[in-house]
Amino acid sequence: MTRRRKLTTVILAALTLMAWACTFDPAGLRALADAGPDASDASDASDVTDVTDVTDVTDVTDVTDVTDVIDVTDADASTGCTQADTACLDDFTLLACSVGGDLVEVPCELGCNPFASPARCAEFLPSNGVDPRVVLDPLLGELVVAENAWLSTDTGELRTDSGVALRGPGAGLQDGVLFADHVLADGSTATLLVMHQLRIATGVTLRVRGSRALIVYAEILYVNGVIEVSAAGDNCADGNNRCPGPGGFGGAGANSNGSGPGAGGRGQESWTLDPETGGGGAGHLTGGAQGGSGDGGSGGAACGSDFLEPLVGGSGGGGGGHISWGSTDTSQGRGGGGGGAIQLSARLLLQIGNPEELPCGVNAGGAGGSGNDSDADSGGGGGGAGGAILLEATRIQIYASARLTANGGGGGAGRGSGHGQPGQFSSTPAAGGACGDCNPGGAGAAWNGATPQQGGSSEGNDGSGGGGGAMGRLTIRDCVVYQNLGESSPQPFLAGCALP
Repeated sequence: MTRRRKLTTVILAALTLMAWACTFDPAGLRALADAGPDASDASDASDVTDVTDVTDVTDVTDVTDVTDVIDVTDADASTGCTQADTACLDDFTLLACSVGGDLVEVPCELGCNPFASPARCAEFLPSNGVDPRVVLDPLLGELVVAENAWLSTDTGELRTDSGVALRGPGAGLQDGVLFADHVLADGSTATLLVMHQLRIATGVTLRVRGSRALIVYAEILYVNGVIEVSAAGDNCADGNNRCPGPGGFGGAGANSNGSGPGAGGRGQESWTLDPETGGGGAGHLTGGAQGGSGDGGSGGAACGSDFLEPLVGGSGGGGGGHISWGSTDTSQGRGGGGGGAIQLSARLLLQIGNPEELPCGVNAGGAGGSGNDSDADSGGGGGGAGGAILLEATRIQIYASARLTANGGGGGAGRGSGHGQPGQFSSTPAAGGACGDCNPGGAGAAWNGATPQQGGSSEGNDGSGGGGGAMGRLTIRDCVVYQNLGESSPQPFLAGCALP
């Protein structure tokens, strides 16, 4: 072995120890002290919005394609380094073998991946099969939502409440924002929105409507306000509480089962089993709760994937049992719709927070079941399940003002006008409907009450209450930096970075 070869071996041994000491966690996690700003400074307004040190990467060489550097298959191993000598010098530097047989330092914009063989500069790979290159289109622009607005996942139209069009309806690239259909693994279609940068301003709410789940892909995402994909009464022709969020499933009318893989079951309606019973709450992260009494509607089953692939929202609650002197009134005892589904993917930075410490983040709550105040002893509707939130980026910074919620809706009251609350934008469970001497609905699930509650049945011959809906799913994938000081309900599933 030549003197130069011996020296290289010594250097590489030292670098190997440095790489293991400094490289990022393969699960995508890192202690707060290593992740970014000091925790004591996390709530500092200037630190939340000033991220030029993170986002300014104009001086960083794009070295995703390093084939000209590390392709040394023809190199003479006796006179220089080999491909096997390639290693991560630190988190953002690749020590690669050049065509001349020398080890050279190559900067890695998104971090160095020591777990590939050989080591290489990391790439950001969005979930659900999104092409990672689409965000590099130079025609993409920056979108700022500076006042309350709504977005349709069916048409791509984005408009403020005051009528200002931020993007017109239709496929393709408009106003710097790309709208496209994106087919998921289960064959369903989601909406893909791509832009260079998106900012939801402080104090602003963006309400997402439509039938399809939403995937937003950008270089940089700032969520200083609120994105709502929760179940909402203006999201479908059924109106009221049956409407799901985008990518979720509808609640049932009276005497019917809810929709979706975790649908709540219907309450019974037979005269021989008087009184009628409440519908079951929908399931998602866990099972939903049963409607009141032993023959109440069954709670929906737990369903879905921890990785949120495919991206699917919450299921709908079951309708309460209802007989109205020979005719069925389906406006009574309706099940709540399920929360919607959203994926926020940022190639460089995803930041959620604002300097005023005002509530911000993402809400994907399910709707509450409706009460049944008809003349008959009818059951309340079951609560809808919480939806799905998938957050992923190379660097994720979630500050103390942030809330990430996908809570279940409360069940409706039996023979009463009390409607269940929708999933709350907090860790507090949604209350079931109540009205004094009627049977109350069961509470929906949230982090501070993780098990949805069964509907009440203590009030004699009155119809029983609907069951509460289950929490949805929250998944977080990071590659280099993960800082989370916010409030989450449910607690996130930390999936780690998808390494190429």
